[in-house]
This record gives sequence, C-alpha cells and structure tokens, in this order.
Amino acid sequence: MSLSEKNTPYILDCTFRDGGYYNEWDFNEDLVEKYLRLLALSRVDIIEIGYRFFKSKDYCGPFGFCSEEFLDALNIDPKISVAVMVNASEVLTSNEDLDRFKGSFISAKKSRVDIVRLATYMADASDTEHLVDYLKSQGYKVCINLMKISESSESDIEDTVKQMNQWKIPADVLYIADSFGNLDTEKTGKLIELTSKFWSGEIGFHAHNNQGKALTNTIAAMKKSATWLDSTILGMGRGAGNASTESLMMELNQENGDERYDSKAIFPLVVEEFQSLRSEHGWGHSLLYEVSSRYSVHPTYIQEILYKKDKYSTDQILRSLEKLTTTDSTSYTTEIAESLLVSDEIVKGDWNATGYAKDRDILILGAGPEGMRNSDQIEQFIQRKNTLTLSLNVNRSISEELIDAYVIVNRVRFLTELNKKINKEKDIILPLHILSEDMKESLNLNQILNYGCNISSGLMEASKSHCVIPFELAIAYALSISIAGNASKIYLAGFDGFEIYDPRQDEMLEVFRLFKSISSIPIISITKTNYPLEKRTIHDPSI
Repeated sequence: MSLSEKNTPYILDCTFRDGGYYNEWDFNEDLVEKYLRLLALSRVDIIEIGYRFFKSKDYCGPFGFCSEEFLDALNIDPKISVAVMVNASEVLTSNEDLDRFKGSFISAKKSRVDIVRLATYMADASDTEHLVDYLKSQGYKVCINLMKISESSESDIEDTVKQMNQWKIPADVLYIADSFGNLDTEKTGKLIELTSKFWSGEIGFHAHNNQGKALTNTIAAMKKSATWLDSTILGMGRGAGNASTESLMMELNQENGDERYDSKAIFPLVVEEFQSLRSEHGWGHSLLYEVSSRYSVHPTYIQEILYKKDKYSTDQILRSLEKLTTTDSTSYTTEIAESLLVSDEIVKGDWNATGYAKDRDILILGAGPEGMRNSDQIEQFIQRKNTLTLSLNVNRSISEELIDAYVIVNRVRFLTELNKKINKEKDIILPLHILSEDMKESLNLNQILNYGCNISSGLMEASKSHCVIPFELAIAYALSISIAGNASKIYLAGFDGFEIYDPRQDEMLEVFRLFKSISSIPIISITKTNYPLEKRTIHDPSI
C-alpha cells in the first residue's frame, strides 16, 4: 500500500527499535529472519527497524546503528516501508555531530530506508527544522516524534505545532508520544484534536502501556484522525511496553470490517519467540510502571529498579519509587538513578537490644520441612534448654507458648503474617519504619520491639538499636539481634537450604559468611541442613 493514501491508518511496527532497550539492539539472526518473514506475511505497512545512533559509549548491536550495509544484508520485503529513528539531541550538540548525521543519510533512492523519525522534546522541536530540511532534500519521508507531550500545556502545544507547520519544508508526520503512559482515551482524543487544528500533515501516535491502556488509546487516537499507529510484537518495548502489533491488527480489521492485516501470520512469532523474551526481560504492565506513569516518572528508572530487584528489599524498592514521585524525575539522570537504592541515613530503632538474651542460648526457627518434621523434638529441646526462641515469621508447627518473639523484616511478609493473627501477648521484633502509618494504626505498638534495619550489599553490622544486613532476609535480621542481645549460642532449626544453583542459596551463604566474620558466637544447626555450619542432631540429649 502506498503511504501517500491520506486518512488511511498505517501500522508501524517498531519492535526492534523500542525492544532493543532490553538487549542493546542485538537480536539473534534466526529471530530477525523469522520476524521479517512473518511481518511481511502479516501485511504490516512499516517496520521501524532500529535506531541510527552515530556513536555509543557502551556496547550496542547493529540495530542501534542500522548502517546501509547492514540493512542491505537483511531480507526485508520490498513492499514494506523501512524507518529508522534518530535522537535529535544526539545531532544538535555540535557541528561534528551534524556532519555525522548528514554523512549517514545518503540519497533515499540509494537507501533501504524510506522514513526517518526525529525524536525530540517540545522545547527543542524548533531546532530540528534544518534536520528536516536536509532529510527532505535527500528524498526521505520525515516524522517528528514529540516526546513527553502530555506534560505540556495546551498553549505550548499550540505554539510549537503552529511554528512547525509554518516551516518552509515541514515534516510529513507529527507524532504524539505518550512517553509516560499516563494518557487515557479522553486525553488522547483531546491531544490529537488539538494537534490537528494546527497541523496540516499527518499525525502519528506512540503509546506506552504503563496503565494497560496502550491499545485503547491507540484506537482512540485513530478515531480522532491519527493515521500512523505504532505497535510492537507482544508489546515489547521500553518500560511497560507498547500496544501489541497482533492486537492492533485485529482491532483495525474489526474497525474496518476487512482482513487487511493477517494477524495470524505473526502468532508463531509471539508464541515461539517473544513470550520467552518477555519472561526474560519483564516488559509489560505492572504496578511499578503504573505508579510511575501517574507521577510522570521516566521509565528507565523503573527498568533499572526492576533489573536490580533481586538485590534489594521490597521496602527499599517501594521507598525508591516514593522518592521518584516526590522529585523531578521526568528526565533520566545517572545521579538520581544511583541514589535510588542507596541511603546514607542509618535508620535506628527505639528498642535497645543489648542484653535481650541475657547470656541465654537463642533458637531461631526457620520454615524448612526438617523443622516441621522434627517439631516434637524441637519443642522438647526448647523446654530442656530454656532457649530464647525466635520464630522467623509465623511458625505454626511449634506451640505459640514456646515462642518468645516473632521476627519480621519485610513489609509484604508482615501483611501476610498479620492475617495469621499473631498472638497479641508475643513480642514482634521488626523495623517499624517499613510500615505505613495506616499499618501502624492497626497494631498494638506495645507488642513491637522496634529494631532498625538497613540494607547494604556486602555488609553486616549489629548495634544496640539497629543493624546493617546484606539482604532483606529475616535470618540476617535475627542473627543481628542475637549478636546485639548477647546470646551465648545460636541454634537453628528448619534451615534446610536450597538447591546449589538457587540464588537464595547464595544469599544465605553470604549471610552466614558475614556473620562469622563479625561474631564469635557459636552457631549450630540441630536439623538437617546443607549450609556450612556446625551440625548437631536434635535427637542427641547431650546438646
């Protein structure tokens, strides 16, 4: 189909361009071949094959540069128009960068590229006029992609669009990009209507799926005159991703009452290739992305938090998100990113753990099957040794009467345990700062022993009011309490261990290693374990 047919919606699939944020624009050859072949069968109109960067500080695959030589080697159906995206900010910084830009775009007649999309912010849009002039002189169709437009006032949008429309050689297509995914169908429609009042060319729409509205917003944009509609396979894209190509094809077929697109042609691509990629990289709608969109937080912050989520506590992640919502995080900076999961402030509790054990032995109860299997013998052990018994979270296999305190360090875990109706006569040792004010109101605060907890990779420290531990693990917190509380010995029950390749095993091993580096208190497992600890049997009456 000719792209000159105005008022006809086109699907622009930008999977490799937007999805490249997850793999440095380095897709394997088999996937590339299958993608290009099946997209052709689906009768997609345009493929935005990648970026055209001009330099890179880090590794970047070929779809980040999209050189003419590379594109010539790809088997792209000649009926499909090919687009590349250029970050205008990369070109506008110096004459040298501008020269690279011009040298990169040969005559369109000799290039496999048909369309160039210039990504820019509203404030810089006027500076792209000479870039549009050059690209048009080379024979390319040109799109301008206005990012973060939802953050601009109507008057600013009107002024900017009017100015661009009056250029001697304006762009062909003006794209509205919902950068934060915080539009709904009504706001989308109003933005398209406002833009169309002052723009005589075609209008495009690029949605993000932070609130799960990418597809419905794209259809809403189309109904208000947007004709260039972006999508990606299975929604693969930066952050929460985009409208999915397969869904958009089905919607447009239904809207138009025809079978212009063959969405079934790409179903094997979705099922056999991209579902596993999504499992690996984790794009798509989620709570963190939804909250970020409502507060206009740049999606890269959330991407980095999710990438590091296994190294940090749930509470740290939630506090980082809260920090982003109260600062200007509409643009990405490394300074803000590096500060998110790091805090120089040590959180202290108001409970003094000194002497808590009074030179008694402490027994820490874990949730492993060996603890449940030997529950009768463990209860006898507690009574015989008169241990100070700490239960990590709620342990139903041991009589409540024999438990002195419950140890909880995770906010989500606390909510789970609260539903189990913890005995109100038992102490709960936890860092009170992990709880919201609403949570605190529901508590008997006299039951709480507030011992501060701070997470810092590779560190373990224990003082009278707080600890520093490497992971948000209740065992690390309990061991710190045992140190501060002057325990004579520490016994463990129900710490079976994980499989050798399970990352939780590595975390536990690190905790025990750090504990031994800062404390000489003997630590002994009385049930089966694969941890490198002193081992005694619960059945031995001499221990």
